[in-house]
Amino acid sequence: MNTLFSKVRHLKDQKGLTMVELMIALVLSSLLTLGVIQVFIANKTSYRLQEAQSRLQENARFALTIISNELRKAGHLGCVTSNLSISTGSILNAASATFRPWTGIEGWEADATAFGENSLTVATIPVPIRLGEGVFDPTGTVTPTPPQPSPPSPAPSWSTADGATLDTGTMSVADSDIIRVWYAESTIGNVTSLGSNPTFSALDFDNGDVFVLNDCGVAEFIQACSGAPAPGATATTFNATGCASPGNVAGIPTTVRPNNSEIRKLHGTVFYVGKRGDDPNNPPALFWRELGNNATAANAEELVEGVENIQFMYGEDTDSDNVPNAYVPADKVTDWTQVISVKVSLLMRSVITSIENNTDSTSNQNITTGNQTVNFNGVAITPTDGRLRRVFSTTIAFRNKLI
Repeated sequence: MNTLFSKVRHLKDQKGLTMVELMIALVLSSLLTLGVIQVFIANKTSYRLQEAQSRLQENARFALTIISNELRKAGHLGCVTSNLSISTGSILNAASATFRPWTGIEGWEADATAFGENSLTVATIPVPIRLGEGVFDPTGTVTPTPPQPSPPSPAPSWSTADGATLDTGTMSVADSDIIRVWYAESTIGNVTSLGSNPTFSALDFDNGDVFVLNDCGVAEFIQACSGAPAPGATATTFNATGCASPGNVAGIPTTVRPNNSEIRKLHGTVFYVGKRGDDPNNPPALFWRELGNNATAANAEELVEGVENIQFMYGEDTDSDNVPNAYVPADKVTDWTQVISVKVSLLMRSVITSIENNTDSTSNQNITTGNQTVNFNGVAITPTDGRLRRVFSTTIAFRNKLI
């Protein structure tokens, strides 16, 4: 009994841990803490990757949706079909290389970026994609306001077929293609009379807008010089004389028949990859310029960030069977009116560079753990900036050209 009480007394007398016990406890707790930290880091890395992937896919889906919606309507001029006899001189007073809506589609090929010279079956030509560069004017008439990096060698340039010309101020990144689409909008005005003051059912428009007149047999282009309604209202006529540019020819001659004819506002859109404010330090994005007043392009608008490069191939139907005979780059197209489809390829990059700091800084942008190799436009590229990249492609047929 005394021995039992003695043992209990000795247990109560214990006041601390030995040095060995303390060191073992510290080691075990450190290992446990490191394990928790590793789990946290792994979860954070996984979250960053999933977030970057979802944003990249969302941006690509949005970009392709907008481009597809526009391209499907290329060449649509109303109730007409692809067999329409178009008066290319129209009623407009002056021809312009930047205003050729009867083509339906026009493109500009970034030099040395063609997947194939004559068709997709020709040997691959590598695309010299130069990441992180500034913006350049394909027309050679504008100098970007922000300081630009030294132009690459050779300097970026774009080529096209049939004399198509871009409006000034279309500031694209190097090595990325450009496309323009033309079509008549869906809102219809039923024409009751033509001449210098056409009358029609109510439409909303601005002075300087260009319209398409058609009677399902012939189509012509005419400009509204004055008579636009107040914002939010509509009008049933406009004055077709006195436009500043390009204006309509004297007498407003037209071969369109007033009876059973219609009038629709003309729509034009240019798609290209640029940088916000034409600043080379900003991330690349998909831009568009819609047709503005006086048959010129309006100001550029940014649509979606993360589009780093875009490539177009044009399906040209040379034997009128509604099937493309070959897909060629813009500078190899023989007749824009024969293009019935377009292949689109986007090189997308991740936008979010960190979870804590949602910016485009180069100091904290690693999403991938190593350098990612991406096959784009027939060549493998391996950027070293730690961003996630992916290629998205689709083929778009022009609905009106297949009628």
